[in-house]
Amino acid sequence: MTPNAAPFAEHPVAAYLRDAGITKAAIIDDAYDPPTRSEFAHEIDDFWGVVVRTPALVEKIRELKPGVAGAMDVDDDLLRKLWERRNTLPELRQILDEQLFPTRLASLAPLELLGANLQEVGVTPICLGSQQELPEPIKLVFLDYRLGPGMEPAVEAARAKARRMYDAAANDADKPFIVLMSSHPEASAAKDRFREASGLLGGLFGYTPKDQLKEKERLYLQLATWALGMPARHQIQHFVEALEVALDAASKEFRRSIRSLGFEDYANIQWLSLQAEGHPFGHYMLWLYKSFLAHLLHVHEKVVAEQRKLDALCFQEFSPSQSPPSMDLAKLYRFAITEPVDSELTHPRAAKDDPTPLVRIGDLFFKEESADVLIVINPACDLAYAPKADREFPKDRPILLLHGVLQALEDVNEVKGLQTDLFHYEGKNFRVLWDHRRVTSNAYGEVSEWLRAQRYSRKARLALPYALQVQQEFAMHLMRIGTPVRPPIYAHADVAVFCKGDGGKWLPAGERIRGAAVIIQLPAQRKDGDQFVLTVDCIGQIVDRLDTAITLLKEQKGQLNAKLTEAKNPGADPKVHVEIKVMQGKLQGIDRNLEKLRQLKELRWWLPMTRTPNPLPARGKFTEVDKLLRIYHATLFEDGDTTGPSIRLNIASATGPEQRLVPGPAAEAIAKVQTSKEQSSV
Repeated sequence: MTPNAAPFAEHPVAAYLRDAGITKAAIIDDAYDPPTRSEFAHEIDDFWGVVVRTPALVEKIRELKPGVAGAMDVDDDLLRKLWERRNTLPELRQILDEQLFPTRLASLAPLELLGANLQEVGVTPICLGSQQELPEPIKLVFLDYRLGPGMEPAVEAARAKARRMYDAAANDADKPFIVLMSSHPEASAAKDRFREASGLLGGLFGYTPKDQLKEKERLYLQLATWALGMPARHQIQHFVEALEVALDAASKEFRRSIRSLGFEDYANIQWLSLQAEGHPFGHYMLWLYKSFLAHLLHVHEKVVAEQRKLDALCFQEFSPSQSPPSMDLAKLYRFAITEPVDSELTHPRAAKDDPTPLVRIGDLFFKEESADVLIVINPACDLAYAPKADREFPKDRPILLLHGVLQALEDVNEVKGLQTDLFHYEGKNFRVLWDHRRVTSNAYGEVSEWLRAQRYSRKARLALPYALQVQQEFAMHLMRIGTPVRPPIYAHADVAVFCKGDGGKWLPAGERIRGAAVIIQLPAQRKDGDQFVLTVDCIGQIVDRLDTAITLLKEQKGQLNAKLTEAKNPGADPKVHVEIKVMQGKLQGIDRNLEKLRQLKELRWWLPMTRTPNPLPARGKFTEVDKLLRIYHATLFEDGDTTGPSIRLNIASATGPEQRLVPGPAAEAIAKVQTSKEQSSV
């Protein structure tokens, strides 16, 4: 290195991969399989039809297999030799590439580029065919969605390969991070089914289309996403595996225990503990059994050991995601805070002609075609009674119903006070905002008829800790019930990319990117409000669309230069010197915007945005990032507003209308750029 030479700048993703212990990566694809005659039936005829015209080429092939006389003599062994030696056969190289192996070479091209890009960041690629197994434990594996001909058999072969990689790992060893890759459009929609059918863990699974492997910076952004937190990913793997082992053992003990209870046990529970209270027998037994099953799961020695390790984990930064977070997280939390109920209110032990109701603390009533919700907040003991026993129905006792309202999770919550996240109702996710100032009271004997008249029906019941929290909020009790902190709640939103056109018009660069922004709704006690993060795939699409803005600015620059040249013509009106200065100022502005767009084209500039959630702007407001980009929330842009950078993102509801191009010269330019890119990619 010369004294003035700049030191080599290591790509930041190389450090992430090194810290994760990723020094090798397996690339598994049937493009690495030896060629067979069944795969190249039509190509062999075309190939031989060209070769036979030149006797010297025929003799060259006979050096590999003596006696070859026609296309029928080209067997699997000869194909393998031609494929393996094609780079050392200059006379045949072009014919092999163009006539015999064009499809195979096209399939191999993105894989070779993937291998070269991996080597550039210090990772050695290990290329394997569909029948080859991993030669050693490897932490990162790129696996083709289809291994072999056909569709379902080839997909099943890939699933089987993934299962074998998991099975080959020693007990309690770290499993590989498997990246599913494919050139088939259906793979993106089927990737979750593939993971489930293969038994892969969500925390050690990724997906990328093969055409994105050609884009180096996008690949590196994905690699950084996968490598971050790799030790923690494996700790979570061991925790999940411990739960699976414990579940098998708990299931056997649970079955043995519930089968061992005799008729007398059931009868004595009901007679001695529940008879006087009137508590429903079936509900009580389900509570008893689910508590026992949870206990068996929790006390297993593997679970206890892995829990300790998981307790010690602490994530200091937001984890970037390749796609929106799993909806299973919301489902787990939803089931933790609610329990199923029967919509029928009549006491299960009441006579057939006796309409007396039974309600319990936490019962949730929803009004038809309305966002209104009611919750029962009476103490549990005040609601219990036993038909045909000493504890009579307290028909005059007031039933306290606290009012709440459903709010869609994607809506910004500006209401202060107690809320319940997350509630699933009629196929959608909501939060319930409780108003401790609004309470309806009805006599126990009349509440059933009143609810029916007001078109309310019971749909669910809050679990006891959460129901008590609502009750205590109403009572203004100082000893508030502490509930487990809920996980972050996610909502998906679309992202529309806008670029500045002629005359200050804001034009969408293509249709909105569906589900590309993740809205993070933090617990109410947090003061920083809702936040958002862009997925890695979204950023890649945004960067692709920057070419549209660059083209528009270059066209504007060309038009201004033409006008400036005309204005400087010796024969021009001398009064145009003011216009010349204006045009020169505009050109400087365009150059500044082009430089900003060139900076935005660097995907490494976006990496911090995948790791740090950003405050979600209020509707109509914006956040400006490094004077390069403005991010809006559900905003309609006004033409003529030329302030700020020439690129804007608009985060909007996933249920809104499509953003389409506005007809006109600028829109035609946008369409021209996009068509050109599509043709070049093909």
